[in-house]
Amino acid sequence: MLALERVSKVYETRHGLRRVLDDVSFRLERGRNIGILGRNGAGKSTLIRLISGAEYPTSGKISRRMRVSWPLAFAGAFQTNLTGLDNLKFVCRIYKVDYRPLLPFIEEFTELGVSLREPVMHYSHGMSARLAFALSMAIEFDCFLIDEAMVVGDARFHDRCRYELFTKRKDRAFIMVSHDPNMIREHCENAVVLHQGRIHAFDSVDAAYEFYQATLAPPAPFDPAAAGRVITLGADDTPAATAPPQALAPPEPVPPPEPVPPPATAHPPARYAAGRVDLPSLRIGDMRFTDIALTLGQVLSGPAGDSPAAAESSYDPDSAQLTVPAVIVDDAIRYNATITVGSLLAIGAVDGADVYDGTHLNIAQVRIRDGGLYRRIVVTVGGIVSVAGGMPQKSVDEYDPPTRKLSIAAVQFAGNVHTNVTITVDRILSIDGVPQA
Repeated sequence: MLALERVSKVYETRHGLRRVLDDVSFRLERGRNIGILGRNGAGKSTLIRLISGAEYPTSGKISRRMRVSWPLAFAGAFQTNLTGLDNLKFVCRIYKVDYRPLLPFIEEFTELGVSLREPVMHYSHGMSARLAFALSMAIEFDCFLIDEAMVVGDARFHDRCRYELFTKRKDRAFIMVSHDPNMIREHCENAVVLHQGRIHAFDSVDAAYEFYQATLAPPAPFDPAAAGRVITLGADDTPAATAPPQALAPPEPVPPPEPVPPPATAHPPARYAAGRVDLPSLRIGDMRFTDIALTLGQVLSGPAGDSPAAAESSYDPDSAQLTVPAVIVDDAIRYNATITVGSLLAIGAVDGADVYDGTHLNIAQVRIRDGGLYRRIVVTVGGIVSVAGGMPQKSVDEYDPPTRKLSIAAVQFAGNVHTNVTITVDRILSIDGVPQA
């Protein structure tokens, strides 16, 4: 089952806060499907990204009790320096799937030929999308996310995609975002309309499309009888009525909250809501992480005072304590809190971390056990021992020469940040720019 419970998404823009999704709730059982209609800018693609886990909601909860795909044909996570084949291997490793049985299907479906073994940076948009779609079909998911804005290619390729998805995998659940009512009529049991940040559900695709057409017209009074009732797609074939709709007519735009005056810090304040802490920046040793999301563990001290005691949030791996100089809670700024972290949800990027390009690992700094501290080391990787994730357990990498094991606090690879990684070192190529024998 896939369930969204009172999910909202707010973005900060130059003109203030923009609420894209407002208190969205629906549920999708295994094997069921639903179409989402909405005008351009209504938030359909944002909703798909939240469901896939590519972004996190500002508030609310998304429960995934089945394996959900990434948006079909989405190629944004490819490491462009790697070949298509290497990207296939990397994605399969993440999903714990052997790539070798999948390779014949990938080669046949993508029709990339020798380009499959060329760097993705040389691919056209269509070639990247074909590889991404083929990967989506090769790895078994319980629920597929289909955003028509991402589907590219000629009519023949579209026909092949439809056969793979709607014929061979007709028993899977899917969520389809489209402007085409015929596409949704053909493949979806029901449809909803995303309008002004809220979901409007209907008993039929025709009723949903009629309401969708009305949202495209110039502003005018809506007929309350045209609005649908909130439904849940259950395990049987009959939509089960749940709560009455929040509004029979499209709701009035939700005004943004009153702006909060920024605190006197060098960086924007953190935000806390519903057990989640969002940090624009976080310092761990010489590394600076951005766009951190985590759950609150325990408040150890504070908030206290009427001004921040530091310019930026910081985390001490030794004590496992996070110090937050300024945090917005219920639209009020509070200062100087020390907390523990429940779990790490997301990391946007990090400066000062190691970088792995698929061939060489560039280490910012490393401490040799029983030795000194070295900077700017380049090595080749012998193997990956473990990827633990979570908050970094150290602020500096550590290397043990007898075992050749390197414990990495944070490393960037294929556009993602991985924490608490242990590898074996094959060769040390250079230290501080000086080649090694």
